[in-house]
This record gives sequence, structure tokens and C-alpha cells, in this order.
Amino acid sequence: MNSVFKRVVASVGIGVGLMLANASATAALGDVDKSGAAWWQWVISIPVDENPLPDTTGEKCMVGQRGGVWYLAGTFGAATANRDCTVPAGTAFFVPVINIVNIDTPNVCGQGA
Repeated sequence: MNSVFKRVVASVGIGVGLMLANASATAALGDVDKSGAAWWQWVISIPVDENPLPDTTGEKCMVGQRGGVWYLAGTFGAATANRDCTVPAGTAFFVPVINIVNIDTPNVCGQGA
């Protein structure tokens, strides 16, 4: 695939995801911006060995979940995962369309040197 096509597909995906997120925001979710920030706090606060993000089975989907909204994990890079997860009835979901982070850590691992 050429890079222009990839960019168009990514842009459309982001746009659709934002429209769906805004359209489906409920009282349980509150502001989508706050839900996105809460999702990052959830996923970054869980130790790697218990974290749902690298879990490909869904076994760890309940780790750190509480309240009326459950956060669903994406995957690393281009990886795919089929996960099975049992969720309480009436629970809302928050799923990031794209979850990428670049944390600037000057002078760690040779950065900023």
C-alpha cells in the first residue's frame, strides 16, 4: 500500500472513531476527553505482567476495572488479538480508536544525549 493511501485510511478511521465516540458518549462515560485520559491512566498504571494491553486471550481484561465503564485494551503496533471477556450487564465500554504514546524521557536510554 502506498503511504498516501495509508494516511487517508488512518485519517478516516480517526474521524469515524471520534464521531462514534461523540455520538455514543453517555452519562456513564462523561466527557470523551476525560474518558481518554482515564483510559491512559488505567493502562499505564497496571504492571506489565498483569496488563491487559499485551494479553492476547482476554484473561486480564478485568484487571483494574471498576464502576460503570470498562476500558478495553488495544494492541501493540500492528498486532491483532481475539479476546474473550465477560463483562457485567449494563456496563459501558470505552475503546480508544488508536492508542499510541511517545513519552519523552530525557537522558534515559540515550535520549537527549
